[in-house]
Amino acid sequence: MSYDVLVTGHHVPERLGGFLAALFDVSADRVFVGDMSEVDSWDKAAVDRSLVSCTYEPRSAELAWYLSIYADPADLPQQPSQAELSRRMSAELDTVTLFPEGTRTPEVFHFVTSGGTQGLVRFAEDEPGICEVSTPVPEFPAAAVAHFEDEVRYIPFPSPVTLRYFPADPGGGSFGDVRDRLTVWERLTVRMARNWPPLGWYGPSLYAADLECRDDITALLPELAEPERDNARTVLAVLDDAYRELTVQDGGAALVASGVIGADLVRGMPWYWQRGPLVLPWDPAEPAPAGA
Repeated sequence: MSYDVLVTGHHVPERLGGFLAALFDVSADRVFVGDMSEVDSWDKAAVDRSLVSCTYEPRSAELAWYLSIYADPADLPQQPSQAELSRRMSAELDTVTLFPEGTRTPEVFHFVTSGGTQGLVRFAEDEPGICEVSTPVPEFPAAAVAHFEDEVRYIPFPSPVTLRYFPADPGGGSFGDVRDRLTVWERLTVRMARNWPPLGWYGPSLYAADLECRDDITALLPELAEPERDNARTVLAVLDDAYRELTVQDGGAALVASGVIGADLVRGMPWYWQRGPLVLPWDPAEPAPAGA
């Protein structure tokens, strides 16, 4: 398995050998660590006998090194995930570690600090360095704090209930429209149950968009043929129950206070608009979005 990470600690390369040997449970002589600027002087025998190899090269701005790690899956079938490797590297080598796994855009990376704080960073497109962070990080003092709404919106949380009754790719039409919206509705319940990962934030506009998907399901159900309509109703009953358990009756007050919908309008909306999350995933003090 290959791992690509960026680190802030200038001291990291000198400690990589011992760290990787312990992480992958191999002897130190089966780990090779090499500076990419010194390829011609590498010990070829050490490279050949390694089960784990790591090359490093310098980076600019706030980041000290780019590391490329490879562990032979034939000899080491049990390997940590990218996130676990990064978490342990940060904690054990006292550094901030960045990794690109699971983000929608190439300029967005996950990060984990030595203290275990996790979040997202965004690299500037037209110049080196980090321009945005999801939570303040001392190592990135010039970065603005942002919510990464597009990343948060599209995290593919599991939707096992929907998949159980709608396992096939629908390929469009009312079947596909209902399946897609049931997936969104189920993912909202998963987000709430897990306390809004990965950032502990979910904006009121995102929440309202998920409620609109629930509106769409009601409108689309009559267009489904049987047994798909019964399947959709079965899924909806399960997901609606989960939503009720994870929310509280507030008459839509949380959404009204956020500015995404007016009080007069929300009073005429279906029951799920009248409920708010048990754990509010946005800051009530944040200004309302423009045009609200």
